[in-house]
This record gives sequence, C-alpha cells and structure tokens, in this order.
Amino acid sequence: HAAAAAVAAGCGGAAAFVAGGRGAAAVARPTEVLGRQASPLALRASGPLVREWTKLKTPKMLKKYMERMPHTEFTVEEIMQRIVTVLIKNVDLKWRHHPLTSLEVMKEAGLRGRQIKSKLWFNKAASTLLGLRVIHKVTGQPITWEISEEYREFGLPPISKDPRTPFKFAHLLKFARNRPFRYGPLHGLYKKGKPFNAAKAEERREARKAEFEKVKETWVNPYK
Repeated sequence: HAAAAAVAAGCGGAAAFVAGGRGAAAVARPTEVLGRQASPLALRASGPLVREWTKLKTPKMLKKYMERMPHTEFTVEEIMQRIVTVLIKNVDLKWRHHPLTSLEVMKEAGLRGRQIKSKLWFNKAASTLLGLRVIHKVTGQPITWEISEEYREFGLPPISKDPRTPFKFAHLLKFARNRPFRYGPLHGLYKKGKPFNAAKAEERREARKAEFEKVKETWVNPYK
C-alpha cells in the first residue's frame, strides 16, 4: 500500500506540473532558483559586459578635429572641366563598368566640404554641360552620367593617365558657356516645328566635320 501511495503522489505531482499548477510537487525553474527573471531570448539575457564591447571614448579635441573637412573652392568652370575629365576616363564603361552617379562624380572630381555636402555647385556645372550636349543623363533615379555621343562624335580630348595628377590637362578644356541655361528644359532641343530629316541631319554632320577640320589646322598641340 505504501508503494501504491508513492506512485499516486508522483502521478499527481506530474499532472500538476503539466497543467501549470504550483503544487508542492511542481519542479522549480532554474531561473527561479538563481533568483533572476526568466529571459525568453538569449539576446536579452543579462550578464557581465565584455571589455571589447565598451565604446571607445575619443578625446574631445581629437573628435572636433576629425569632424572637420577641408573645403574646396572650385569655380563652376573648374568643376565642369573635372566632371568631363572623370567621365572621359569612364568612357565605354571601361573604368567603373557602370554609369557614374552624381555622388561618385563629385568624389572623383575632388569636391570636398561644402561643395560635396551641398549639390549647388555640382548641379550648376552638370546642368550647363547637359545643356551643351557634353554629358548625357543616363537614368533619372538614381541620376547617372555619361559622355554625350554628340561630344565624342569626332573624338575625345586626351586626359592625364597619372593617378597622382589626374586633372593635369583639365584646364585645357573649353566650353561655350559656364552658366546654366535660364529658360527651357536643359535636355530639350528647339526644332521650330520642323520634323526630323535624315538627309538634312547628315548634311549638317558633314558641315560640322568640315568646320572641325578647318579649325584643327590652326590648333597648337598643348600636350607636348
């Protein structure tokens, strides 16, 4: 009879534990034994903070010094020359293998400080080059840039291959204007209502080529 009573007491305790009861036979949880609150996730468990996890405190003077960035003071024309140099370097997508975004062009052009924090100066230069058909906007979101096919129709000017002085010949690039157009879309062409004519377009191309060859005879090679 004593053995049967012990078995019955054990079954009753097991039933109370399974049912979630808090009878005398319920087994205590390990966290309750340790006196800590149970944590459902290991990431929320409390424990000693490892030394490597503590945030490194930077000295105040050094932190202020590192927050500063030197500001560049390039003019709009100089930024235009640098943009064209960078895009010529990436012609046929042989350098970066994709059209460059505005931020990538700004970084490669050497803009720093205020001129890279705000796109005011870059947008003026890029808008002017876009209106002059020197560069082409490939996509709108995000905005990416390439050299225009009209600008490379008769070849591209040489650029410096030296990584230490990538803008050595940038000052030799000349443009018809250095201010963005005031009216109309920057990428628009005004045809005065005339439809496109392939024969007329070929005649104008031949006239541009003849004028280009005539002007080329008066040039002095500045790269020697």
